[in-house]
Amino acid sequence: ATTERPYFIGFFPIENRRWLLSYIGVNKSYPPRGEADFIRALEQLGIPAVRETVRRMKPISPVYSGRATRNRWRHYERWRTPLGRFIAIADASCSFNPRFGQGMSAATVSARLLQECLARYSPTDLRLPPAFFAAQARFQWTPWLLSAADDLRLPMSEGNRSLSIRLFNWYRRQLVTCPDRQVSAQLGQVTQFLRPISSLFAPQIASRAL
Repeated sequence: ATTERPYFIGFFPIENRRWLLSYIGVNKSYPPRGEADFIRALEQLGIPAVRETVRRMKPISPVYSGRATRNRWRHYERWRTPLGRFIAIADASCSFNPRFGQGMSAATVSARLLQECLARYSPTDLRLPPAFFAAQARFQWTPWLLSAADDLRLPMSEGNRSLSIRLFNWYRRQLVTCPDRQVSAQLGQVTQFLRPISSLFAPQIASRAL
């Protein structure tokens, strides 16, 4: 994305010889709505190959658009008043900008954490909600940093650009641009929630990235 072309294009293969095309606007340059507007937007792309590829393909669904890009974390693990038997899972607790594609994976991990807590506490045990919220919050820190911190690199994003966020964004840039395969593999595993985000700061990873 640049000032002249404030968008990202994601065009990649999925199952059954199908392709998914995503048009992501940046800094309130909203993506097109509806079929006609979408086609016109493709014609103005700085990447003719995408436009030509789409022209040769057959659409299998309407164009869907959305503007719910807010990252929001409801910190139930910090509530001091008893929550009774209340449980909020996945997006009901922490939701992310969908352009990062983390929502369903984060929901799956949260469901697994709830299952583990239910193995220790019965559904009526008042210790269940605080135990689950604490476990879910520990996990949510990873997708939260990957999504919210990255959004805060953009000047029109609203949020607290703390020193830790700015340092993390700087360090992630070193990770992304590092040609070392071990670094890129580790970053990929963290992004896919296979490893904790702390593994990105392991000495063998940090030394290679820096």
